[in-house]
Amino acid sequence: MKKKIFLVLFLATAVGLFSQEDKVWSLADCLEYAKENNLNVKSAKNSLETAEITLKQSKLNILPSVSGSASETFSAGTNVDPITSEYVSMSSWSTNFGLSAQMSLYNGNRQYNTIQQNKLLVEKNSLAVEEIKNNITLQIIEAYLRTLYYKESITLAENNLAVSEKQEQQAKVKYEIGTLSSKEYLSVVSQNAQNLYAVANAQKQYDLQLLALKQLLELQEVEKFEIEIPEIDVNNYRILPEKEAVYNTALATLPEIKSNDLQVEINERNLKIARAGYIPSLSLSGSIGTGFTGTQRGTFSDQMRRNFNQRVGVSLSVPIFSRWNNRANELKAKVNIEEAKLSQQTGNKELYNKIENTWQNAMSSINELESAEIARTASQEAYNVAIRQFELGNMSSTDFMVEKNNYYSSELKMLQIKYTIVIYYEMLQYYLGNEIKL
Repeated sequence: MKKKIFLVLFLATAVGLFSQEDKVWSLADCLEYAKENNLNVKSAKNSLETAEITLKQSKLNILPSVSGSASETFSAGTNVDPITSEYVSMSSWSTNFGLSAQMSLYNGNRQYNTIQQNKLLVEKNSLAVEEIKNNITLQIIEAYLRTLYYKESITLAENNLAVSEKQEQQAKVKYEIGTLSSKEYLSVVSQNAQNLYAVANAQKQYDLQLLALKQLLELQEVEKFEIEIPEIDVNNYRILPEKEAVYNTALATLPEIKSNDLQVEINERNLKIARAGYIPSLSLSGSIGTGFTGTQRGTFSDQMRRNFNQRVGVSLSVPIFSRWNNRANELKAKVNIEEAKLSQQTGNKELYNKIENTWQNAMSSINELESAEIARTASQEAYNVAIRQFELGNMSSTDFMVEKNNYYSSELKMLQIKYTIVIYYEMLQYYLGNEIKL
């Protein structure tokens, strides 16, 4: 039976590992996984939990504190009897039991403002979790799209290499029969070697970018990692949203902006807490107790009943001189409010700059797209003509390589512009709060 259980667990683990390693990750898969497993997200959630505990504690601080006590004392010589408070000159044992409670009745609304401040801190920490999730979202979108770019660049480099390999074979035949000079043949061989290096370099860049994406997902332990290759039509990304609309939406929805606003409120609550130091505080206390002493007559139970006592008291504390502490706390709280307002303005300014740069980069790439398409079409036609001329022997190997390299460069340029547009377009969609779809 134990062997069967072990076998089932082993197979389940093996299947789980196999399915994880063979999984093809879409962008949606990456985003969902990162939001749950990224270390920064987990750390922010821990901070949120701490803030929630602090809030709960501040609410419970309104309740009275209660404590119990018990003691057993042996006295010899002249002592004050702990029960009768009389001087006695004899050895005796005494037993005491007590229960005391204390609570604040009024302290300048310090407790209320502390609770409200802690509520704001919980909200701020909750926004911090969302902010980190958003940051990792942006990082993964960019990393994922760059990985797609390098993946496609491998295909371009391989296609270019295939042509140069065929050209080298043809050049070798011509060189051997004496219709091609040694210089031209070596030039073709050199070009093919460069194209072979370009393939290797493209693969290297893809592997490095894939590793960066894995690290964002905290997937270092997974050896095999493949991403889904979606069909991307760059024509769907030519029309950008209005820049001001993007900024206004982001200003109203992004957690980091809301967090800056909350910090002003938090610091304003802190000012109210500081000002409570000027106000008198009132507290209530009470206790009950009983005890037994060897200096009195009566059994233990009789004395416990007879010595039972109760006490209730009200205490008023009036601040007179605090060595300037209260004033210093108030002034520092005011400075912190002004600093929070400056951070609020800075955050809004930085957000606008980010959106402005993103929008300008996207628009610039869209404007480049048309000229790049014209250049690619022209270089492709020139390359097709060059292929026919080269096959007929009407074009030298050197001239053919020039046309081929021009066509390859135009294709690579188109690929760069395509993914640049998509990256910046999706960033604008993020600022609008729209779902990222690829």
